Amino acid sequence: HMGAGYMDKLGGIAEKLAHDIEHKIGKQSRHMVLGHLQRGGGPTHGDRLLGLRLGVKAVEIVEQGLFDHMAASTPPGLTAVPLRKVIEGLKTVSLHSDLIRSARNLGISFGS
Repeated sequence: HMGAGYMDKLGGIAEKLAHDIEHKIGKQSRHMVLGHLQRGGGPTHGDRLLGLRLGVKAVEIVEQGLFDHMAASTPPGLTAVPLRKVIEGLKTVSLHSDLIRSARNLGISFGS
């Protein structure tokens, strides 16, 4: 929960943005701290480069006033994608897929 002075501290903008998005589109939104992602090691050069490119594209999107868009990697480039399209295009994974089986074998729980 965000207190009245949350903008006084450094950081926390992701939480505020997720909150604002949730109120604007009426769908649950969560923020993610990239450093908290489970990884098998440190970020690679490619990870860092993609992060920089997405950050630059996000700033360009904001400068264009497209506050209801996000930066997306669409090889070979980057594009602005409407958040509405992202929500409507939710991709699911079959519970019987190799991806889920592999994750469970690694000890990842899906709440079941």
